[in-house]
Amino acid sequence: MDSSLPITIIFLSFGFVIIAHALITRKQKKRSLLIDELLLGLFHILLAIYYPLVLDKYGVNSSFYNLAINLSVLITLTALIIILTNEKIKAKKNPELITIRSNEAFKNNFLKSYDDKNQYKRRITHIIPALVVIPIYLGGKLLSFVIPNWEGLSVFLILLVGLCFIITFSLADIVRLRWNHLLPEWASKLFSKGLRKEEVEHNTFTTTSAMVLAISPWILAGLFIFMIVALITSISDAMAAIMGFRFGKHNFPSKSKKTVEGYVGGIITTFGLVLICCALMSSINLLYIVIIGSILAASFFLVDILNLPIDDNKINPQVVGITAIILIGLIGL
Repeated sequence: MDSSLPITIIFLSFGFVIIAHALITRKQKKRSLLIDELLLGLFHILLAIYYPLVLDKYGVNSSFYNLAINLSVLITLTALIIILTNEKIKAKKNPELITIRSNEAFKNNFLKSYDDKNQYKRRITHIIPALVVIPIYLGGKLLSFVIPNWEGLSVFLILLVGLCFIITFSLADIVRLRWNHLLPEWASKLFSKGLRKEEVEHNTFTTTSAMVLAISPWILAGLFIFMIVALITSISDAMAAIMGFRFGKHNFPSKSKKTVEGYVGGIITTFGLVLICCALMSSINLLYIVIIGSILAASFFLVDILNLPIDDNKINPQVVGITAIILIGLIGL
C-alpha cells in the first residue's frame, strides 16, 4: 500500500466535506465568503495531491518517516473523534447542552464579549507557524554536521506538526459550524481567541488552518522560499495588524479599517525578515538582498492595500512565493 495513502485520503475527505458545506450553505452567505470556503476546501485537496511529492523531494519517504507521520496524524484524528463522541454522549444524556452550546448561543456569547482585544489576540496567534518553523529549521541546521540530510529531518518535523495542526483546526471548525454542541467548553474558548467578528457573524471558517494550508505548497520550491513565505505571511501580517491596533491613527484608504501605521509596520517587518532569511540561508550579496527585500515588502503592501474580497491569508503566500521565485531566478541563485 502507498505509504502516503492515509494522509491523502484524510485530506481529500476534509476538502470535499468543506466544499460540500460551502455549496449547501451558499444561499446564506456573500459570494466572497463562498469563494473563500471553496478555496479552503481546494487547499485541502491540493495538499493531498502534492504531499507525496514533498516526501520524494526531501527524501523523507522512508518507512520510519512515513510511519511516524501516519501514526501521529491518525492518533490526532482518533483522539479528536473520541472527544467529540464523548461530547455527543453527554448531549444525549443532557439535551439542554444542545441548546446551551448551539451555534446561535455561541455566536451571541462571542459577539457580546467581543472587543478590539480579540482582534489583537487573534493576530498574535498567527505568529504560531513562524514559532514552529524557525526553531525546527535552525535546530536542523545546527545538526547538519552529524545529519547529512538535515533538510529532510526539518521537513519531516514541519510535516508532523503542520499536518496534525491542520487536521485539529479543520475538524474543529467543521464541527463548530455544523454541530457546535459537540465542542467541549475548552474548545469553544480556544476558538474564541482566534475568531474574527465577521467569521462568527457569517458562520464561516476561521483563517487558522487556511493560512498554514496556503503556505504549505511552497515547501516544494525549497526551504529558502518556504521560509520566506512562511515568515512574511505569519509575522508581517501579524505585525501590520498589531501596529495598526496599537498606534494606528490614519486610515488609508479613508473608508478602510487599515492604517498607514499598520502598513509601515508590515513593510518594515517584511524587509527585515527577508534580510534575516537571506543572511541565514543563502550567499546572496547585500545589494541583491536589499532589492529582494524591497520588492517583497512592496508586494506585501500591494496585497494589503488592495483589500481584496478574498482573505489575504490565502493570497499573500501566493504573491510572496511567486515574487520570490522570480527574483531569485533573475539573480541566478
